[in-house]
Amino acid sequence: MKIPVIFTIAVAFVLVSGCSAQEPTLADEQESTLADEEPDVPVLDFIADGYETTLAWGKQWRPDSSSSKCQNSSAFPDVNLSSHGQFNLELITGKKFEQITKTDLTSILQLEFSDWSLGDHVRSDSLRSYEGLEYLTCLQWLRLGWKPLGRDFRFLHELTDLRFLDLGAAGFFSHVEQLFALQKLETIVLPNAFRSLNDLVAIPSLKRISALGNRASCDIEPVLKLPHLEELHMKDSFHHKRSQPPAEENDFKLSRDPSGRYLQLLQKGGADTLNPDFDTEQLSGIHDDGYVFSLGQAIYEVVADDYDVIAFVGNDKTTQVEYAGMSVQISNDVAGLGQPIWSSASCYGSAGRLRGLVTFPTMDNFLHVDPVPFLTSGSFTHEVLHLWGGADLLPIQEKFNGEVTGGHWGVSSADGILGGFSSDSLTVAADGSYKTSFFGDNGNAGLDRPLGHLEQYMMGVLPASEVPDTTVFRGVSQVSTNDSFATCPIDGSSDWIYATCFRAEERTSVSIEDIVEIHGERPYEGAIEISVLVVAVSESPLTSDEWSQLDAAVSWNMKSAPVEGTPQNMWEASGGKIALISPAP
Repeated sequence: MKIPVIFTIAVAFVLVSGCSAQEPTLADEQESTLADEEPDVPVLDFIADGYETTLAWGKQWRPDSSSSKCQNSSAFPDVNLSSHGQFNLELITGKKFEQITKTDLTSILQLEFSDWSLGDHVRSDSLRSYEGLEYLTCLQWLRLGWKPLGRDFRFLHELTDLRFLDLGAAGFFSHVEQLFALQKLETIVLPNAFRSLNDLVAIPSLKRISALGNRASCDIEPVLKLPHLEELHMKDSFHHKRSQPPAEENDFKLSRDPSGRYLQLLQKGGADTLNPDFDTEQLSGIHDDGYVFSLGQAIYEVVADDYDVIAFVGNDKTTQVEYAGMSVQISNDVAGLGQPIWSSASCYGSAGRLRGLVTFPTMDNFLHVDPVPFLTSGSFTHEVLHLWGGADLLPIQEKFNGEVTGGHWGVSSADGILGGFSSDSLTVAADGSYKTSFFGDNGNAGLDRPLGHLEQYMMGVLPASEVPDTTVFRGVSQVSTNDSFATCPIDGSSDWIYATCFRAEERTSVSIEDIVEIHGERPYEGAIEISVLVVAVSESPLTSDEWSQLDAAVSWNMKSAPVEGTPQNMWEASGGKIALISPAP
């Protein structure tokens, strides 16, 4: 019998022997002496804690010695393996890369990235990417850790012997098709962002699924038909929240405005009720799925399913919240965006067209026209772009503090609404640090810029063949200065205060071919039209002057013609290829 080899990466403890956790029992199922008897009805659990469940399921695993072909599936050695991949395999095996053999790698049955779980086994470093893991073809048990290592999970396709897979901490994982080859998989723990729960029917061997907080859909009937399914844990999922009665009666009231073009949402507290700060202890407003479900259902009682986006605009002059806008993606029907085809539109009352919600605490957040054109601002274009996936196309990108980010372009040459710098401005200082024109890692301020090439590609209005390479950085940190605004040291140049400086350990170039290889190609459409329903949010009915102000802001954002001055709306920023319309409800 093959002796299992157990490895732990970073800080971890792994239990392989000793008392096994008790196998779960099924409601209404009589005890059976047949070990392979299938359950009649799977347990749908809305209570179990994810951490305890994951530990218990992980301890139930025992090595299966029946596999005999997994060694032959490994393509190791690979002379073209990147330096990151070589480093990873050296860390896992404890050997120099030149000394590693295929037997070393295929002897490993269990691997844990336990940077989230303190224990006795300590290593000073952790994996730099997922590269190299594809050669561990005899793995039967895998738990990924909290450290984000990118969006390329194609290595999973090669691990066909897996029985236990914990992706709970792998927030960037989204491509369910990368799991379809795992036809021996019995237990899977999914991240909150996973959108393809019902597609797991392609893996009939599954017995236990943890989908806590899953936001994929309110309909889970397909996955419940898995032939061997014993337990499905869905605490705080959309299905769970949609099935619960409201905690209290909603006090909002919906009506049409006098012109018939918009809706008016009246509720106690007005826009502050819809747009509170995020509080993990007490979710409310736009952060409370149950509330937003009820709001969406109420809206679709008075409007047809004719809208791609619902935009909530606060009628308040000021706000205490820390954001100028927020987006909630509800569905995706476009391939190649770094996310699956999915929809939770039915949870909100839409028959399927609704792509997402955007909300703005104040009218100025929606659009602020300044006498100085450069200072004209608004978050509408930024938030709408997020509904097409944001900046999730790049394999990996970091913010100024070195944190791996999603939704924004971070420290990269994407140079768009969602952040990034112009590649033409990038220079290298004598000390090896980098200097660019001023930019933001979470979005670029102002409305005086066009959509970046990747943003145009993401929206389907630029063909892949016209997308230039994007420069990305790893190990990012800012150059320290004594100024609260400037990020560059005084170097004698005239633009030092209007530039951005940072350091990085690694600089790489990402081509559109790299992106397509991971996510597939986004179909080119040439031009698109986005239908938007605008809802004014207030505590008391809007005055005629307030309706006029909203109408002017909406007209500016949705004008399909050049706007006056340097600021650009979506139509102009896209070169006239993205038209926004706001048909009367």
